[in-house]
Amino acid sequence: MPQASRNIGESFNIHFVWKIPNNHYLRALFEATILDIDLEADRYLIKLPRLIAKREEDDTGSGLPEAEHTAEYWEMVYRLTGRMAHVAFEADDGRPLFLRLPTLTLEHKYFTRYESKADEVEDWE
Repeated sequence: MPQASRNIGESFNIHFVWKIPNNHYLRALFEATILDIDLEADRYLIKLPRLIAKREEDDTGSGLPEAEHTAEYWEMVYRLTGRMAHVAFEADDGRPLFLRLPTLTLEHKYFTRYESKADEVEDWE
């Protein structure tokens, strides 16, 4: 059974990866601050206060210079700053979390489902 290894208010780095339509991979390392711990679901509720690092790779895994990055998708990554999500306790171990593209385009509510709650709770800001 997974257990929380961190406490509310602590931060850790979280690594997200998306495959975009041109077969490139976007890797984004965010700071994640723990807002709540859901022991029943074995998850942290986190907020992403800042993007720490980024990398775009081609389909062979080679890193691309920033001039060759896919700008429209990086704009979507930057817009994740300040958003919240539920992540499994294991997400704090630094391994990449491979997410489906609709989580980045916000067609899936992974990063938006808690936005109305953020407005109600002052200390989440």
